[in-house]
Amino acid sequence: MKPSAAVWMSLALLTGCAAFRIESHPEAAKAGPFRKTLVAFVGAEASTRGEVEEALVRAFGVRQAAPARWSDGLATAPSPAAALATARQSGFDSLFVLEKHSMVHWEGRDALPDRWEEALAPTKRESPTADLVSVESQGRAGEERFVNGRAFLFDLNTGRRVWWAHGTGRADKSLRTREFVEQAARACVNALVREGLLPRRPGRDR
Repeated sequence: MKPSAAVWMSLALLTGCAAFRIESHPEAAKAGPFRKTLVAFVGAEASTRGEVEEALVRAFGVRQAAPARWSDGLATAPSPAAALATARQSGFDSLFVLEKHSMVHWEGRDALPDRWEEALAPTKRESPTADLVSVESQGRAGEERFVNGRAFLFDLNTGRRVWWAHGTGRADKSLRTREFVEQAARACVNALVREGLLPRRPGRDR
């Protein structure tokens, strides 16, 4: 595994933006760029899952022709394996999984999922502690919030993980959840582009 790369993305909280610090961990083996991705948000109620997955579809759509929500395929399939088989037949080559996760215990407590099946059931590994949810900044109590999470990308041809990251999103409490989610999705996609795992746009990506 290559050394991680830490990046703060987005600035200016006063203008309604969020900032994201993402520690990116690509695997040593060459992979990508992936051109058709299923996206999943796990460990949340259906309404929240749908909102986050829609934001991810829009973010991936800037780079890919037809990303899609994992939950849509799963809803019409008899099992996750069947849903994945159908996705492969439709040309999907990768699965992106995002989850809310503790930054206090991100390393060492939970085994990293090597395969897509493990990543889609994170609640079995988590305990209901306060650091798994958004928290208020002590320096700006009532004004600023931090949300922690992890993300994984899997190659659907092998089923194995090719990249993962952990990160923190920071924003004013007044920033609407939808706007925060949209910016978080774009931050994830930008991290994948930097690692060469998603297509670049000629003349626009530097």
